[in-house]
Amino acid sequence: MSLRIKENGLPHNLSFNGGPVVIKDYGALPHITLPGKMELILVNPGLKSLASLLDKWQDVITDIGNEAAFKNRLMEDDRYDSDLLGDESTIEELQVATIKGDKSLANLSSIAFIGKYDEKYCLFAADAPSDALLPAIQLLIDQAGGDRLPLTAWKLAHHGSKGSTLIKLMEKVDCKKMLISSDGKRYHHPDEETIARLIVNNGPDLTFYFNYRTTYNERWDGTKVKEDYKFSSVYPDQVSNGITIVL
Repeated sequence: MSLRIKENGLPHNLSFNGGPVVIKDYGALPHITLPGKMELILVNPGLKSLASLLDKWQDVITDIGNEAAFKNRLMEDDRYDSDLLGDESTIEELQVATIKGDKSLANLSSIAFIGKYDEKYCLFAADAPSDALLPAIQLLIDQAGGDRLPLTAWKLAHHGSKGSTLIKLMEKVDCKKMLISSDGKRYHHPDEETIARLIVNNGPDLTFYFNYRTTYNERWDGTKVKEDYKFSSVYPDQVSNGITIVL
């Protein structure tokens, strides 16, 4: 992406004076107003995360131009490999399974924001883990008052990875529309643990929006499980590419 920006002479990070997209002060989150009046509120990354990534940046990009080495790194990356309890695992078992939070430097530095338009708010969590998002989310809660941050929709981090969206973040967010973008091919996302925990921590009356129907998400289209746990699920029809969501 950076190479394409450079090749085409495109302006880079104009709202940050050409510098990195970053939260310098968690007491004053950056707000960017786009043409058309949509507002973006930056919730990640912070300076500490970027500084940590900088120390390892050269190591991260050393093999980026070496296709074979890059493919090997992808195949060896087991951070999101599935270790589900099995097809017969219950929702309750999934809700209490031990989960390790994502600590990767690249994801801790992921650009995440809340999009605001016409008094509707959507969290685009990108690949940012819960621990990275919590400082900004807590600030917004404190500013608004109450115990949870009200959102119109929530694009779950890292395609619904169980290590990215932890209970500690679910407990801070009040949202009924969950957006999951994944075809499941590489890491079999979304993880069942993520959906099961959202059902108990953010339900009832959730709606899960999947932009693909796959082996890894069709469990959530069962009539009984939806009736028992009081949620809805939306999938593309057989001829559509993706779905459209009206907020």
